[in-house]
Parts: sequence; C-alpha cells; structure tokens
Amino acid sequence: MPENPLPYITDWLFEIGPVIPAGMGSGMVTWRDLSAWQDVTGIRLQAWEGRLLRRLSGVYLEQSRKSEKPDCPAPWMDGDEIAASRDRVASGLKAMFKAMAKDGKGR
Repeated sequence: MPENPLPYITDWLFEIGPVIPAGMGSGMVTWRDLSAWQDVTGIRLQAWEGRLLRRLSGVYLEQSRKSEKPDCPAPWMDGDEIAASRDRVASGLKAMFKAMAKDGKGR
C-alpha cells in the first residue's frame, strides 16, 4: 500500500461516505454531503480539503466499479505483482486440468 501523508483526510472520507446511494447504484460525495457533514461534526473544511475529498470519492467510486470484474487486480498491486499473480493462477489451472485428464475425469 502507498504511504498516506494525510490519514485524517481518508478517515474523514470513510466517515462521510466514501460514496453515496444514487439511483440504481452509487455516486460521488456531493458538496451538499460535505456541507451536512461539516454541520454535524463542527469541522470546517478548507477549500482544498473539500476538493480533495470529492476527488477521492470519485476515485474510490471508479475503482469500486472496476473491481466488480472478476479479473480486476487489487489496486495496490503493481505490474510485476499482477503478472506474477496471473502466472500462479495459470500454473495452478494447468496442474488441475492435467490431474483431471490423468484421472480420466476430464471428459
């Protein structure tokens, strides 16, 4: 996982949302949501904090939609880790099919 230089921001994001119900799915946190959260908590966001929270909400939403696909790698994996993971899965599947064919169950 990458280092988090502003852990309080991510704490706030998960306290607020990080996404909201929207129609048939989820949506980004809105300015109205941030305003209501500020009113309830008494915390006053600086403008850059509000913009960052909305941006993080959008990134979270985008990744959650990508992650619905079964072949989506974990977002913290780099290219080498993804390739190694796929190689392990492919090797495991080959071994399984080979064993099934050997046992005569692969028909």
